[in-house]
This record gives sequence, C-alpha cells and structure tokens, in this order.
Amino acid sequence: MTTKRELIMLNRYILLTSALLLPLTAHSAKSNDIAYDSLDIGWTASSYESDERGAFGNSDKENAGTFSIGGSMSATNNLAISGLIGVTAYDDSSYDYYGNYSYDNSTETLLLIGVIPHFPIGKNVDIIIPLNLIHSDYEANYYGGSDNDTGFSLGLGIRALINPSLELGAQLTHIDIYNDDRQNLAVTARWHISGLFSLALGVSNTDSTYGKTTASNFSMRFSF
Repeated sequence: MTTKRELIMLNRYILLTSALLLPLTAHSAKSNDIAYDSLDIGWTASSYESDERGAFGNSDKENAGTFSIGGSMSATNNLAISGLIGVTAYDDSSYDYYGNYSYDNSTETLLLIGVIPHFPIGKNVDIIIPLNLIHSDYEANYYGGSDNDTGFSLGLGIRALINPSLELGAQLTHIDIYNDDRQNLAVTARWHISGLFSLALGVSNTDSTYGKTTASNFSMRFSF
C-alpha cells in the first residue's frame, strides 16, 4: 500500500517533471512522420525468477500472460496523453520458495494513465519520456492473499522510423510500486502494414528488488 510520504514524493516528482517539460512542449514542433494517435491490443508472455533461494536451494519461479488494451492521443505537437488497462493471469504450475508445487491461479489488473512528451532529434527519430500513474489490483489464491497499490513509472526511450514499413524502438523505464523498485529495458520492432495498421514484436528484461523478469510481446496497432 502506498504511504502518505510516497504519495507526496510522487506528486513532487510529477510537478518537477512537468515544470521541466512544459517549456519544451510549448516551443518544439513536430517534424517527422512518427504518429502518436493509436489504439494498441497486445499479448505479453513473461517469466519471473526470485533472487532468493529457498530451503532446498530453489528459487520462486512463475510464468504469466498479460492481455492489454491501450492507446494514446496527441494533445500538442510534442505531447500525447496515454492510457492502458492490462489483465495478467499467473501460471498455476510454479514452485514456491520452499520447493512446493503450488496452484496459484492469481490475477493482476493494471490501470495506467499518463503523458508522453516526445521531441524530434533527427529525421523520423523521436526521443520519448513517458510518465505514468499506475494502479494495481492483485487477487491471489496462493496463501489466500490479495493487495492493491498505486505507483508510477518514468521512462526514456527512442522511436526511429527506418523506412515507411519498419520502425525500431528502445526504452528504459523506472517503475515504483508495491515498495519495489524495478528497472525495465525493452526493445521493439514494428512493421507498418499500412498507414492505419501495424504489427510489433518486442522483448524486455526487468530487474527488481526481489528478482528478474524476462518477457516477449506481440501487439497490433490501429492508427487514426
């Protein structure tokens, strides 16, 4: 659960970031063909392994699948508003800290609302700085527990339209939620089938306070 102190620090962080970015968004101009008006439907397969070892030398391992719907809409030439809802189902064939075969069947619902400041640094190349407020509801059958929390993420990335059909992207993101600091590195390749539809494949690696997660992602994008 997010504490009052953490909420105060988050508010200060958002205000400081906004103060630094607003002058840039007010005076920059869009100068390329990279679009920020779209709807995305995605599927992510992930695998988590705890850094800690149990009584029998094993670590907690868990696989999961996430279905998500998100999108963004331009507010100015250099600022987009974004949102996403995702539902994660955790695999029921994982091993816990003590080496027991567990039937987890837990789920997590994520809601993200944020902004994406973006600035051209070359022909069809943008720097992006996504900032999101995150709310998570975790329903766990394992140990009979459930939890919810509100946190944030701040990223720094690049989008490059190599040619009209191929776009490459990379992003480093800091995530703070459930008293856990996470650093995520993701790379993506997107194929533009037409001006209104594209497909993407991506991979990512997340280091957290308690373990590591690797993931692969497939998504469809409908532009408007």
